[in-house]
Amino acid sequence: MSSVVNKELQAIQNLQAKVKEAFPESVTKASTYAKELYKVVRNNSKKLDDVLMIEAKLKAKEKVTEEQMDKVKNKESYIQVLRLTLENFELFKKTDFAESQKAAAEAAA
Repeated sequence: MSSVVNKELQAIQNLQAKVKEAFPESVTKASTYAKELYKVVRNNSKKLDDVLMIEAKLKAKEKVTEEQMDKVKNKESYIQVLRLTLENFELFKKTDFAESQKAAAEAAA
């Protein structure tokens, strides 16, 4: 059971590291869409951080509120939203953002 929890924790940490890499400030400042995607990712990432803390409390047999239990129950949906939003952002970077950056560079030249 402990190794499953450790693997899950590692997977969440890897996902959160990917978030930090995926959203450089230059991209979120250049595009409203990217900024909105970043907000979704940031909010879900914070919820996952909360879930990890709540799970630690549960493991230590501390009491948690019903709201906290709801967050734990929704953990998979937070992870799924993060993954899908990152996929959308990668597609955006490959298409719209790349084209707008190229057009801006050509206009400046």
